[in-house]
Amino acid sequence: MEISVALLDVSDAQGLAQRLAGALEATVSVDIGRSEIRVRPPGESHRAVIRVVDVVGGWLEQGHAESAKLSLGERSYTLVGRGRIASPR
Repeated sequence: MEISVALLDVSDAQGLAQRLAGALEATVSVDIGRSEIRVRPPGESHRAVIRVVDVVGGWLEQGHAESAKLSLGERSYTLVGRGRIASPR
């Protein structure tokens, strides 16, 4: 399983990647060219998905970015920071 976290601005991607690596038992990598972070937890862990959502949500709440797109398999979800509404794309 791989969880992708896509960002509009990769300027703080390294900081988010470090947070994710510290919070999960997973391989975390940054692809600057695609503006995304890839999280690979061992096995099929639903707990890892919840933890990624929690970490990215907290990061957004702190104002590091307006939104982040999480992709898991063929599904994608956009998380937004407090007081913001995701625009359709």
